[in-house]
Amino acid sequence: MPQRLPPSHHGPRNQELGAMSRPVPIAARRASAQPPSVVALGWLVLLSIAALLWLSPLRAAPADHRWPMGDYVVNANAVRTDFLAPAVAQKLGIERRDDRAVLTVSVQQDDGAGPVAKTVSADVSAIADSQGRRQTLGMQQRRVNGVTYYVGTMPIRNRQRVDFAVSVGPHGSDQTGTISFERVFETD
Repeated sequence: MPQRLPPSHHGPRNQELGAMSRPVPIAARRASAQPPSVVALGWLVLLSIAALLWLSPLRAAPADHRWPMGDYVVNANAVRTDFLAPAVAQKLGIERRDDRAVLTVSVQQDDGAGPVAKTVSADVSAIADSQGRRQTLGMQQRRVNGVTYYVGTMPIRNRQRVDFAVSVGPHGSDQTGTISFERVFETD
């Protein structure tokens, strides 16, 4: 049986309710107020927005996805194709599968105005190296909502480590450069 506090510690309202009555924390009340379908829909919307933001070069990319190159900035990332939102995959012409990866690259002119800059056309080539097996990715130019992307896909295996080397040469510039990064892919 719970220990009762003297009436002076309960306050007038709690004296009427007795010692078994305890306030329900606000967080517990809020969590139980949403039906599971609303919570699931909220997560779906959040994940879709995250995928769209991932493809947008008009945001500041994480440090390991953004490389300065003279007057330009190269944004690159590689993920499983099934991580793309269906609408994004369709716009890019990519089949969503857990055993394929997509490399996306965009090149922005660094005008010094901050993270918002226009994308520019470039010559982009990429090599994926996994355990000494080198594969040249066929990088295709895609324009989505006025933004230029270069995308290439490749098959992947579970726990496969891939080293990417991406060569970039913006059109109308004598600046060229190569960036490199690695990814480890997990498949289902």
